[in-house]
Formats: sequence, structure tokens, C-alpha cells
Amino acid sequence: MPAIDDRAVPFDVLFDLVVRGPMPAVGRPPCPPPRHALSYAPLDEIARAMAMAGAEVSNIPGIAPGGAVQRKRTSSVL
Repeated sequence: MPAIDDRAVPFDVLFDLVVRGPMPAVGRPPCPPPRHALSYAPLDEIARAMAMAGAEVSNIPGIAPGGAVQRKRTSSVL
């Protein structure tokens, strides 16, 4: 089950994400961009924004436990 622990996120940042950001599109299709407070966005997009703000996100593909966003490697050369 996806989990987002936002206790480490500063309140003002969390407020902006939760109140001014889009809602998770669970059980319904997401709205097309640009998204606003009354639109729906994919859960992984919301989780990524929360992780970048400092939340601990787990069980969501592409986001490592602890909040680090995993980047896909596009080349075998560093």
C-alpha cells in the first residue's frame, strides 16, 4: 500500500502542496495539465512532489523509501 509520511515537511510547504496542489486521482482518470487545486493528478506525481519537499514516501514505483526520487538511467556511460 502506498504511504506518504509528511511529518518532516515544513508546515508552509505542506500547506501549499495540500491546499493549493491537485488532489490524487485514485479510481478516476487524472485531469490534463496544467493542474490546480480542484483538479486530479496521478498519485505518483503527487508523491514525487511530496518526496521533493522532504516527505518519506514508500511503496510507490520510482520513489525510493525515505523520499529520494529514483532517476532512470538513460545511458550505460556515466
